Amino acid sequence: QTPQKKQTLLVVDDDPAINTALAEHWRTNPISYEPVFVESAETALHLLASRPVTAVLTDLHLPDATGLFLLTEINRRYPLIKVIMMTAKPTRETRLKALSLGAVEFIAKPFKIEEIDRLLNELQAHEASGFSGVVKRIEMADLVQLKCATLARVKLVIQSLGQEGVLYFDKGSLIFAQAGELTGPEAFYRMFSWKKGSFEELPYTQPPPRNLPPSWE
Repeated sequence: QTPQKKQTLLVVDDDPAINTALAEHWRTNPISYEPVFVESAETALHLLASRPVTAVLTDLHLPDATGLFLLTEINRRYPLIKVIMMTAKPTRETRLKALSLGAVEFIAKPFKIEEIDRLLNELQAHEASGFSGVVKRIEMADLVQLKCATLARVKLVIQSLGQEGVLYFDKGSLIFAQAGELTGPEAFYRMFSWKKGSFEELPYTQPPPRNLPPSWE
């Protein structure tokens, strides 16, 4: 019987020490992905256009772009790819921004490679049903500001104590809000009053008709 072809994991980092350590670890401790190593965002995007990739492990600081730029492009072009961000200089702001842009995890260097293995195993375990996550202890105002500060084209499904609402962002602009039977500004203010809950970020192909004023903040 022909063995099943492994899915591709793209590692984007210009640090030879990191790439060598990961490659040697996975050579002796095989994972369920085929790792491919590149050193720049440009090379990563060329590879993504040429072959299927399931997951990406990228550094925040790349020679030709930021990891946040690469994350945004992956989310826009290939929304099903899961992205793990890593950096030697983590801050609360960059962590929140990376997670708001769709990163499934934000890891500080130095890290234990076994932690990467665990995350990759979790990604594959969730692959059949998709992956969703929760950013804890973030205020609604901060969440909306983070999305408006990016060029992401996503929708946020927000849940709070049995209530559910949805916000659509197009190129960083908030264009649509609905919470139950409420729509437009009323729906936005209803969700804004929620004090706790969870959200899931999802891609979309066609936005609904705008029901919020242009340049809504």
